[in-house]
Amino acid sequence: RERAVPSEPGGPDAVSPADPAEPASASGPPEAPRDETDSRAAVTGPSGEVSATAAHPVPIAASRGAPRWVWASLAALYLLLFPYHPNLRSPNELCRLWQSISLVDHGTLVINEVLRERGYVGDLSVKDGKYYPSKAPLLSFAATPLYAALRAVARPGPVPEVPLVFFSRLFLTVLPTLWLLWLVRRYLREHLSPLVSDALTVTYGLGSLAFSYSLLFMSHQTVAVLLFAGFYALWRCARGDWRERGYVLAGVCAGATVAAEYTGALGVLGLVLYGVLTFLFQE
Repeated sequence: RERAVPSEPGGPDAVSPADPAEPASASGPPEAPRDETDSRAAVTGPSGEVSATAAHPVPIAASRGAPRWVWASLAALYLLLFPYHPNLRSPNELCRLWQSISLVDHGTLVINEVLRERGYVGDLSVKDGKYYPSKAPLLSFAATPLYAALRAVARPGPVPEVPLVFFSRLFLTVLPTLWLLWLVRRYLREHLSPLVSDALTVTYGLGSLAFSYSLLFMSHQTVAVLLFAGFYALWRCARGDWRERGYVLAGVCAGATVAAEYTGALGVLGLVLYGVLTFLFQE
């Protein structure tokens, strides 16, 4: 039997340190697989610390906001509820609608003829024997084309009171308030998380006077819609999203606010101040 004799250092059988067949050096750890290295880098920062996102992942539900059934329920409450008692002769609503009827049927702002035809209501002003609503005129004018459309459908008879009140509320206070909630939600989502934004929007829509006043043909919620729409337009201008059209829209909303309710001029002063400051300090 032959015995293997180790080769001398530097001999022909010696393995060179640079020989590619030599195993990895024992002085360092073996190289980690590439996918493992990438995954490790994804959860660690430059200093090797574990990132907060990996340690505390954001819940998926918080990034999605309220589910659709919440918005469907909210819209259903606005669209289906109709609190009205004809025997109470709601003065705040009927005095405005009587003027709308007078504009179409008699071509005048004076409502004497309508009072004789449909009965007396409250909240009136009188001058020289002529009766007018003691309200700002915007809602009366806004309901005029609506009454004209209902009159064309109801001919040859008169338009019943209940459908007139229902559709006036629907198109002039309910639907504008739903549009306002959409604007509020868009504004809040620029500053807060989707879930918090949606929660605040629903709270405003169902837990404030916006809900009750939107179900009535009154100007209070109309003023809220117009003022926030004016603010939203100025805010978009300040961000650089809108230019001339934003200021035009804000001006229209400001003017309509005073036409809807004279005391809304106080809110318009706030809009003017906000618009001037954002314009002067715009980058």
